[in-house]
Amino acid sequence: MLKIKTTPTPYWTKVIEEARERHATGVPPFTTEQKALSWEWVTCACGKQDSRIPRNEEGEPLDDELDNLGNEFYAAVDDDDIDKAEKYLAKIELRSAQILLEQRS
Repeated sequence: MLKIKTTPTPYWTKVIEEARERHATGVPPFTTEQKALSWEWVTCACGKQDSRIPRNEEGEPLDDELDNLGNEFYAAVDDDDIDKAEKYLAKIELRSAQILLEQRS
């Protein structure tokens, strides 16, 4: 029998999926707690990426592009804009992967 290893859905991907479900029922997509988590560098979409990404003492990424993407992600969550949040999450994940590849070379 073939066993397929599954990995848990990344935190913010799951939050966005849940936001779509809530929004479909007429409820605001992001909760107050999720908005607060998206604002803090340690728990935001950038903070939930690989811990090998260089950060300052507050957990803010040292990479300017990733820093800006994190700010845009927070703004999208705060504005209850699910599509923009999803778009910036994808950009954060891509930039994070690029940073990790750059560190290896």
